[in-house]
Amino acid sequence: MLISSMGRMMEELSPSSVNILKPSRPAISNGLNQLVYQQMRRDFMVAGPFVLHSEIPELLAGAWSLVRETLFVGHVDRGSKETVAWAVSKANQCPFCVDAHFAAVRASKNNDALLASWAESTADAHATALNNPPFTSSAAEYIGTAVAFHYLNRMVSVFLDKKMMPVPDLLDGMSEVMAKIMMGGMVRKSKHLTSGDSLKLLPDADALLAWAPQWAESNPNVLGSLSGWSSTIEVVVRLHFDESFINSVSEQIDEWVGGAAPLNSQAHEEDNKAFSQSDLPCAELALCTVYSPYKVTDAMLEGALQSAGSRQALLALVAWAAYRAARRCGEWTALAAGLCEPKHPI
Repeated sequence: MLISSMGRMMEELSPSSVNILKPSRPAISNGLNQLVYQQMRRDFMVAGPFVLHSEIPELLAGAWSLVRETLFVGHVDRGSKETVAWAVSKANQCPFCVDAHFAAVRASKNNDALLASWAESTADAHATALNNPPFTSSAAEYIGTAVAFHYLNRMVSVFLDKKMMPVPDLLDGMSEVMAKIMMGGMVRKSKHLTSGDSLKLLPDADALLAWAPQWAESNPNVLGSLSGWSSTIEVVVRLHFDESFINSVSEQIDEWVGGAAPLNSQAHEEDNKAFSQSDLPCAELALCTVYSPYKVTDAMLEGALQSAGSRQALLALVAWAAYRAARRCGEWTALAAGLCEPKHPI
């Protein structure tokens, strides 16, 4: 009863925790959003990191499927994957996700320091820990969970308030207890879930735009989720931005090897010459989302919104940049483990 009440509170308050966007209220949603929220209530809870996508229902479905099919279901125990989610969130300096998934780690009594070290290292292409992943099977779930949180951390950092539990600062100690109780309930709920249920919510993948990595082929549900999520984002961003802009930003992302690349360096100034003055605010936001999402400012968002022309375009841009960053992390993580061939220089 207590966990259900907490879940309802989180759902009710989630739209108000989203900045600059105007997500729909889950209780009065319809169409694809309604279908996604129904499954979310059944399997987890309706939470801000998903709700922030709701102005573009296909992105909501993609984000939900990505996290559900990697973190919530599968053969690997939930506590181990929560450790991955928590450690990746630490690497990306996302306090909202750190709090949420540390609560889940505590609730599941997982204490795998080696796994946490590996997961945190997925943010750095040259980290030596990546060469010896602490697992011998189910790579699709481990790497898939890391990819999911490299994406979700960026979306949360750009658009969501920093606190997981909507309580005053004076009650932060109480919020930790509440988070542990609630996330513990969510961990227990996942034991009864069926893999693949979210795939029916995804649009058909565009084979030319979908990312179907070799390392995920052993798990059709993870592979299907990654393909549908990536294809959806690539399709949506092209509704708002032209191919030349997308290609110019992509070229810079494909050279990133982790870390917070300086946005005021001479090299960065040279890169900026690839963009027109009207496109520059959007390019700056996309690259900051990749390199250091915790440094995105309100002024940066407002400038990009004015340049992009709509909230939907802004959401599509940030989702695409976050996806491309997460994909890049997945590529070098799998490459270090010998699970794929190199696509771009590392």
